[in-house]
Amino acid sequence: MALSSTHLPAGITDAIREDLSDIITNIAPTDTVFLSNVGKEKATNKYHEWLTDTLSTAANCAVTEGNDAVAETVLAQSRTGNYTQIAAKWFQISDTLETVDKAGRKSEIAYQTGRFLKMLARDMEYGLLNNTVATSSNPRSAGGVKTWITTNQCSKGDIGYTTGTSDTTFTETQFNTAIQYCWTEGGNPTMVLAMPNMKRKLSAFTGNSKITTNMDAENKKIILSVDYEYAIAA
Repeated sequence: MALSSTHLPAGITDAIREDLSDIITNIAPTDTVFLSNVGKEKATNKYHEWLTDTLSTAANCAVTEGNDAVAETVLAQSRTGNYTQIAAKWFQISDTLETVDKAGRKSEIAYQTGRFLKMLARDMEYGLLNNTVATSSNPRSAGGVKTWITTNQCSKGDIGYTTGTSDTTFTETQFNTAIQYCWTEGGNPTMVLAMPNMKRKLSAFTGNSKITTNMDAENKKIILSVDYEYAIAA
């Protein structure tokens, strides 16, 4: 078909507006499961401490009728602590960028504040879950959760803190043993945190055959609870 010699094709004009979506999609994971679920307490010093206590080993406590009272040994509590850590991220936004018309956000400062808070939360999650050693040096560093695990781990090879020196296959027996260790040390595990590849192995355990499915009709949520020997993993 012949084209008119006087028409103006769309491809040679500068008057067409760009087609840019006004939505910004974040493609990075932002979940901080441990940070969101771990207990919190206010610290009033650079070094925060807490007390732990225990009970004597259970034993036969029968005594003879009329027996004189014998006082038990009273043990002092154990004092444990961790250093506080300053966590920060900074950014700078020019007045011009804050003022101009932008896609996906009105205020660059507000947008970047939310973005940096998510990154800061991920940094805190990383520090809490890694084998970071507590130190009072500058900058101070808080010890991660792995530094507190001394008996409740199943690692292959020699253990320094809680890191094994060689690889091994993650098995259901190891998982149940770790849960047992927690229980015998006075714990009551109610949640299991695992990396994606470990989660797939957990889902394949034979213990998953004893699954209870709870449906929350109001929130349209399905919660799977797996009954293991010493705990329920949700």
